[in-house]
Amino acid sequence: MQPPQTTLTLRQQVDQLIAQASHASRRAPKPRVKNCCLSINYTQLIQHWFEKEPPALRQRKYSMTEFVIRFAGRFRPKPAARLLAEALRELGWTEHRDWTRAGRNRRYWQPPPEMGDCPTLQLPEPSLGGTHDSFIP
Repeated sequence: MQPPQTTLTLRQQVDQLIAQASHASRRAPKPRVKNCCLSINYTQLIQHWFEKEPPALRQRKYSMTEFVIRFAGRFRPKPAARLLAEALRELGWTEHRDWTRAGRNRRYWQPPPEMGDCPTLQLPEPSLGGTHDSFIP
């Protein structure tokens, strides 16, 4: 069987196919998925994790490698440190650096004071009357 007879040159056929393809793509727009729906909200993940931490551990310093190990990424097993840092700054965490020889110039993250508050035992003020009844629970 012979190919169909045409009077168009190869270049004219290619241009015609490109025009048909662009016209077809204009007719049926593809639904796009918003990027915000697919992204992981590290702010909520960090806040939820930090609320579960025991009060004794809330005041310590955290390194970025601890956060990278603790959370999972969107496409890879580890999240991007940049995204974690943005979430930590949004929550009020501050980045510090230990310039001492023992600290080896390491960077660490400190939680904000209001997040790391440890519940402490509140004792009543002592009375000056000489009785010790105010200290009995």
